Formats: sequence, structure tokens, C-alpha cells
Amino acid sequence: MLEDFFLGITTTRERAEIMQRVEIIKRLLQGEPQIKIAKELGVGVATVTRGSKELAQGRFKALREQLL
Repeated sequence: MLEDFFLGITTTRERAEIMQRVEIIKRLLQGEPQIKIAKELGVGVATVTRGSKELAQGRFKALREQLL
């Protein structure tokens, strides 16, 4: 049900961007340098920094628990 809702309110491009941001968070949690992440994923350093700042604020606890 939630998946159907999510698919209905997002475009293919938006879903790809969300998955890319999840990948950024995963890599940050694994300790990869921001510049390396940005280069390998083809995003701006500011996008990666945004994820880093959110982690510093204590967000993504469930994802952190799954990865560590």
C-alpha cells in the first residue's frame, strides 16, 4: 500500500534521486570521504554535505542501525 502511494506521487526521476541520496547516506555511514562520494555518484559536494549535516543532527537512525 505504501509502495503504491509512493509510486503514485513520484516520478521515475524523483525515485532515482531518492535512491541516490540513500546511497550517499550509506557511504557516509561507512566513512567514505565526501569528495569521493560526490565524484563516484556524479553529484555536487553540496548534496553530499547536506546528507552529512543531517547525520550530524542525528537523523537516519534506522538506516544507521541496519548498516552498522
